Amino acid sequence: MSLTPIEKAKKVLRGIEEGDYLFDMHAQWRVEYHDEYFKYFNHPDPELRKRSLLIFMSGLGETWQGSTLLFTPLKEKENDENPIWTKIYLFEDYLKSFLENRESIKKDYPLLYEELIRFLIKLDIKKRFEDSYVEIDKEIFVELRKVLDEYKDLNEFGESYFGDYNEIYKECGFPPFSFK
Repeated sequence: MSLTPIEKAKKVLRGIEEGDYLFDMHAQWRVEYHDEYFKYFNHPDPELRKRSLLIFMSGLGETWQGSTLLFTPLKEKENDENPIWTKIYLFEDYLKSFLENRESIKKDYPLLYEELIRFLIKLDIKKRFEDSYVEIDKEIFVELRKVLDEYKDLNEFGESYFGDYNEIYKECGFPPFSFK
């Protein structure tokens, strides 16, 4: 029996309901939990929507840190034998959905939106998108860069590491992270 998208999202974000989840360390990127979460960025079910956005944020953060290859460019995945890549999270799909739904995301989840922007800026600084993701239409990066440029003065790391995440948790209806 296969899991529903919300069940999969809960598995990826395991521990978030108990305050035992850090975006850049705890995501469960198992093949059986894979879904096209970008399709839910404007979903009418608020639970599925917020979890899908949190998964995007977690994937961006872990990719930036290098702790996962989730949004690694396709050219770098070609020789990877890791079974997770049998079901690929295509960065282009996530960017398109983010750009299409950004106004509603910004309105409904302003803190989460800012953190998504932060991670996108950090990834682009680490290595320009056009140089990393040669398979993606450059016009997407032109549009994305216009959005990112609106936030050029945004503090790269937020006010405080856990404080910002805890505010995002609160905004999304989850308890704050705490070391146990």
